[in-house]
Amino acid sequence: MPQAKVNISAKFTKDTDLYNGLDASELLADPSAIRTAVVTYRVKFGKTDYENGGAETPTVRIVEFEPLTGEAAVDAKTLQREAFKARTGNAMQEEDLFSGHDDDEDEGDHDEGDED
Repeated sequence: MPQAKVNISAKFTKDTDLYNGLDASELLADPSAIRTAVVTYRVKFGKTDYENGGAETPTVRIVEFEPLTGEAAVDAKTLQREAFKARTGNAMQEEDLFSGHDDDEDEGDHDEGDED
């Protein structure tokens, strides 16, 4: 059975920015680098498409985003690969989550007007 679609919302506000560990200057110093992070999320809301058989699409909100470096990044990547293999039975590929998609098509990278 194919996995259902999930959208991702990651808008931080001045009240929640403390939980956004991303550093713009570090990202811009090497924009093509692949990085590893610990992410905490919750379900923000769900939508039901009644015109297409009642398909449900949850949107998750990232509530914490903490970049990792050094051994912590290596350890996290190892855990990620093990979890991926346990969930799918496949080895993780080197492509990223959004490979094969144009940046202009980022449907899951919007906040549906949410301001919290």
